[in-house]
Order: sequence, then structure tokens, then C-alpha cells
Amino acid sequence: MLTNPGGVHAHLVFTDAAIYREKSETIDYFKSGELADLYGDWSLVRRERGEIPCAQDGTRHSHSMEQIVAVRPFSA
Repeated sequence: MLTNPGGVHAHLVFTDAAIYREKSETIDYFKSGELADLYGDWSLVRRERGEIPCAQDGTRHSHSMEQIVAVRPFSA
């Protein structure tokens, strides 16, 4: 792993809780909780689920998202 012990990762991903297809896109959404599961042995200092408003295609809608901030443990 390239992240030093005590290093931080921050991610925001779209989830499959609320899907709105724009411009015939095909996206492989994360399942709710899937991102946090990938950091199972790290300390999650922030974990938030919600929706992001959008109107990029001219129609008001939202995308479900999950964000985490994780710290790599010093001993693994």
C-alpha cells in the first residue's frame, strides 16, 4: 500500500439508492455501504450519505452519494 500509516483518504461516490440517467449514461454505481466496506480496517472519521442536487441536462433531479474520510491505521 502506498499510503503511509496515519495517511488519509477522502472519497465521494454516487450510489445506487437514487439513480437518474443523464444523456443515456451507463454508470457502475456503488451500493450503499460498499465504499466504507473497502476501508474495513481503517478508522472512518467521517461517513455521510445523502443526495446531491443536479440539473445538468435541464431537468431538476438528484444523485445519491456516500462520502468517507478514512485514516490508515499505524499498525496493520
